[in-house]
Amino acid sequence: MKLAIVLAACVLACGCTRHQTNGLVEDRITVRGVLRSQDGKPVAKALLHLYKAPKDTSDDVVANSYELTGSDADGRFVLRTAYAGRQYWLSIERSPGCEGLAVSELESRRIPATFHRTASGGVCESKVDLVLQNGCNLRLQ
Repeated sequence: MKLAIVLAACVLACGCTRHQTNGLVEDRITVRGVLRSQDGKPVAKALLHLYKAPKDTSDDVVANSYELTGSDADGRFVLRTAYAGRQYWLSIERSPGCEGLAVSELESRRIPATFHRTASGGVCESKVDLVLQNGCNLRLQ
């Protein structure tokens, strides 16, 4: 009984959700971030796309898609399905400077991103800042 109470306290203090798939145990984390332009202004109403691989496969484009999220008026966004330590790729769509770009052009602008677990206030999350550069290019800051 004491062991169960200690384990429950550890889980509550850590705040991370552990998932087991294919024999692997991983921490699912919440990624919170802010998207800004080069001059530091928030980029509102942008669509951020998280992918599992840098390039789509021609036979199943949807299989690579992992999560979509939008930025609010202050440029803030939240990704809720990332796992700590996994390699992902981020891209941006529907934002000033990205209009009229073909899917292949957006694909070539994906940037690698790995999120790390940090427990903050009992919530397991990662914080990132993104900068939208000229030509619809993202940069992790």
